[in-house]
Amino acid sequence: MPDSLERKASALNGLIIVGACALGAFEATRPWGVSIAIFMGAGLIFSGWANFCGWYRILSPRGLSRSSQTAFWIGGREAHLTGLNDQYNAQISEATKLANESTSDVEKNKHLDQVHRLRAEHQMKRKELEHAVY
Repeated sequence: MPDSLERKASALNGLIIVGACALGAFEATRPWGVSIAIFMGAGLIFSGWANFCGWYRILSPRGLSRSSQTAFWIGGREAHLTGLNDQYNAQISEATKLANESTSDVEKNKHLDQVHRLRAEHQMKRKELEHAVY
């Protein structure tokens, strides 16, 4: 089963909360443990309320377009999907245009292979993004 961003974020949240509970078990570190647990709980409440998760930004794969990253910070999931779609649609259109303008079959097939690769990559990233925790 592939590691999803949701699983990674959940594991990190759990690890931090268990660590905070361990700190809270000792009298000398109790204020730190309670403070961290409250902070993480408040973060989880905010994440559910605002449909935004900071772990996604930290753990997400690099290489998304600048407009897609900006859309993520401003508009959340739907804006991020729109930015991702725009990025891939532009690349696919350019590769299709080059394939149609190609004079040789070898060059045309090269561009068409690039179109197929971009479509598959787009679907994979879109699926991952749709299932990500925000």
